[in-house]
Amino acid sequence: MAEKLKYFVNNQYVESKTDKYYELHNPSTGEVTGYAPNCTAEEVNAAIAAAKAAYPGWSATPAIKRSQILYKVRDLLIEHMEELTYLVAEENGKAWAVPRATIPPATARVSACSRASSR
Repeated sequence: MAEKLKYFVNNQYVESKTDKYYELHNPSTGEVTGYAPNCTAEEVNAAIAAAKAAYPGWSATPAIKRSQILYKVRDLLIEHMEELTYLVAEENGKAWAVPRATIPPATARVSACSRASSR
C-alpha cells in the first residue's frame, strides 16, 4: 500500500492535519507510490516561522562548520547513490542510467558550495 507522507519542519517529520493529499505516481507504470499532503496554511506558516527562527543560529555558525556540514551532505549523497538513483528513476519514470548520471554532478555542486561556504 502506498504511504501517506509526512512533512518536515523544525527538524522532525510531522503528520499533516490536512484532509487533502496528492497522489504520487511512477510515470513509467502509473502506479500510485505515495500520497503527499497539501499542508494547511497554519502548517505552512509554522514552517516559515521555524525557518526564520533557525536562521540566526545557522548564520552565526562559523563558516568552517557550515562547510563541514555540506561536505557531510556530499558524503551522504555518495553513500546512498543506489537508493537515490532508484528513487529518482521511480519518481520520474526514467531509465536507471539517467538518474545515476545526475548524482556525481550533484555531489560536485555540493562540494563547490562547501568550499565557498568556508570563506
